[in-house]
Amino acid sequence: MEISAYLDRRIADLSDTLAKAGAERLIRAYASGIPLADLAEADPELVYGAALGLFAFMRERQPGVPSIRVFDPDLDRHGWVSSHSVVEIVNDDMPFLVDSVAMELARRGIKVHLLVHPVVRVDRDGAGMLRQVTANGAGALQESVMHVEIDRQPVEVQAQLAATLADILGQVRLAVADWRRMLDTLWAGVAEFEAVAAKLPADEKQETLAFLDWLADNHFTFLGYRRFDLSKGVVADSASGLGILSDAGAHVFDETVTLADMPVELRAFVQRPDPLMVTKSARHAVIHRPVRMDIIGLKQFDAKGRVVGLHAFLGLFTSAAYNDRPAQIPLLRRKIARVEARADFNKSGHDAKALVNILETYPRDELFQVSEDALFETSIGILHLQDRQRVAVFLRNDEFERFVSCLVFVPRDRYDTPLRLAITAMLEEAVGGTLDAFYTQVADLPLARLHFIIRTTPGHLLRVDAPALEMRIADAARTWYEHLQDALVQTHGEAAGLALARRWGRAFPASYRESHGVLAAVADVGRIQAASGGDIVLNLYRPVEAEPYQGRLKLYRSGHPVPLSGILPMLEAMGLVVIAEVPHEIVPASGGGTVWVHDFEVESADGSPLDVAERRDLFHDALAAVWRGDADSDGFNRLVLSAGLSWREIMVLRAYTKYLRQTGITYSQAYIEQALSGNADMAAALVRLFLAIFDPKGESGDGGHIEASLLAGLDKVVSADDDRILRRFLNLIRSTLRTNYFQTDGGGRPKAYLSFKLDSKAVDELPAPRPLVEVFVYSPRVEAIHLRGGKVARGGIRWSDRREDFRTEILGLMKAQMVKNAVIVPVGAKGGFVVKRPPETGGRRGVSGRGHRVL
Repeated sequence: MEISAYLDRRIADLSDTLAKAGAERLIRAYASGIPLADLAEADPELVYGAALGLFAFMRERQPGVPSIRVFDPDLDRHGWVSSHSVVEIVNDDMPFLVDSVAMELARRGIKVHLLVHPVVRVDRDGAGMLRQVTANGAGALQESVMHVEIDRQPVEVQAQLAATLADILGQVRLAVADWRRMLDTLWAGVAEFEAVAAKLPADEKQETLAFLDWLADNHFTFLGYRRFDLSKGVVADSASGLGILSDAGAHVFDETVTLADMPVELRAFVQRPDPLMVTKSARHAVIHRPVRMDIIGLKQFDAKGRVVGLHAFLGLFTSAAYNDRPAQIPLLRRKIARVEARADFNKSGHDAKALVNILETYPRDELFQVSEDALFETSIGILHLQDRQRVAVFLRNDEFERFVSCLVFVPRDRYDTPLRLAITAMLEEAVGGTLDAFYTQVADLPLARLHFIIRTTPGHLLRVDAPALEMRIADAARTWYEHLQDALVQTHGEAAGLALARRWGRAFPASYRESHGVLAAVADVGRIQAASGGDIVLNLYRPVEAEPYQGRLKLYRSGHPVPLSGILPMLEAMGLVVIAEVPHEIVPASGGGTVWVHDFEVESADGSPLDVAERRDLFHDALAAVWRGDADSDGFNRLVLSAGLSWREIMVLRAYTKYLRQTGITYSQAYIEQALSGNADMAAALVRLFLAIFDPKGESGDGGHIEASLLAGLDKVVSADDDRILRRFLNLIRSTLRTNYFQTDGGGRPKAYLSFKLDSKAVDELPAPRPLVEVFVYSPRVEAIHLRGGKVARGGIRWSDRREDFRTEILGLMKAQMVKNAVIVPVGAKGGFVVKRPPETGGRRGVSGRGHRVL
């Protein structure tokens, strides 16, 4: 149902009492005050209930005092409900009511969901009881009726808010009630000034009078007045107070100090002949606008021209004062003219026109307060910035040391909120104050202008090193890209650094820039450059704030991101737990291939410290080998970080384990991995012994000393299973006759597979019959064995499908071969292999194309 039709029906049902009291007029005024967008979505019943509830609230009001309530509407008590808290105010209609209430709600961070403000005429009796909401007629009292729906507030906050609003509206009433008296006081001060200002220069006198006349012409909102006796100090005449300064406890300045105790600037003002003072109050307005109030000070002179008093008018410049051109405003026009004359530019030249624009767009409050000397220096400084992308800072101390005004210019394309916050922090630190307000001007000029007001404590203003402050802000205003470019040039030299910056400087996404400094990026650029060639690149490191068991791992890959389902098991197999991962897509400006940077937050799985400094390179090589498929991903890889073994050294232990599994050892591979990682020092000693025995150059240490140390360590192993497993490895190393571990391929690289020849009769717990010797071959792709019954033997080789026990199969074939060939040769021989990574299609022919002949 349309709201208007619903209201018509409900109004028709009003009781005679409500109808005679004019409830209809308020209901319709309330509904017409709801914004159309809100009205279209409103519930007609709630609109009617809220309006009728407001009417009930306004029926009684003490004359001259606002009625205020903050409550949560309840159906039983109020006849309507709302999901929000509601503020209702009934007051004599006067200026500044709505904006003052909205200011306080905004100051508290309370959201306004609906604000309706009908102004109606009412007839009340002497006790404030409502007789009728009348039609617009003469003699009726005009009242402001305000309904505000806000965020739901706790009951105690509702009471505090009501009390604060009552105080604010009381100040509004004082200011409005005394407005005419304050204006009359201004004219009285003007007349007094005209009578005793004969000793002032004529232009000074006329400009002062013109400015006061301009103020009265709707350019200043008078909120309060007080006179000060300046003959012996700063003594307030409390009886003179008007408006919000009617209360003797309301201060404009620190009104109890003597002339000698006054700040130097204020004392100088009192003693100099200037008749006018325009400055800012220490107080923020609670009426109309949430800014520091303005103080207009007009001196009182005695017959001899001495300063004996001060008329202080407290208020706010109106919007008209900010919209008028400075050249049309008394005082400002003279100040601007003197600055232009002092600059002495050709009036038709570029500099003169630029200076005019600077002065006309200068912060208006600053123009009123700044001295001519300071204005000249600042405006000329701004002029020199017009065509330059340079940071500049201009500071002005308030003459009462209550604040510092800071004009900061930064390149427009670099301005953003984080930069503003950084500049704020630097200004607060430099002047020893806190931010009071800031204003931003971003036009079509190369520079953005930021105006900060930093509140300070009189007598405690810090001495500011302006050039150093400007350098700090300039450094903060420089883009991340510029810092990176400088760092690349410093690291790689100008030519190479600039080339890297052009290609990679702007390639980093915001997610990377927010979490990484430029020094980290310089290192990453080199790794990204390497990864763009196709290989993955790794970087395991520990941030300075990390715990010993924590670290970070960056993985760089060209083309496509790394599937987490593939990389996470590899990292876990190496003894790491992945806590988090953040990917960054690096897209070079030259249009080359994308490089992905995966940033992993990792921890050691067992909580032990990560020896990043000593073992990161071993870790990089091992993980890269696993990624390429040159090494298996299993629990043996934990020995990289725990024992400091390389992936090829670990390959020795893995190959021996594979052989032990073929011989029928009762322990699973996972159990053997656990035994070795639990005795990492013993595992490392086994590898050192292997290298010392078989190193053809004899550069891997003294095998005898290593074995003696190993045996001493084995005696300390607590677990019987661990001891047995470790001794089986020692037995295999002793039983090994030779190995290809130290051989290289045609390119000088270690061979991709590991083989060792064993004296079978020396191997413990080997199933019978025992060959004379056997050769075991291991690689991530293939495992193979060759069993020889004697020095002269005959037999073939077989592709086996029995991956878990192919040695048993080959051993049986060897025995059969011995019987079959007994007439030809004394003993037999047989070999076999398994393919661990067969092709997805094509079967065995998919590998060789020639059936069984693979090796």
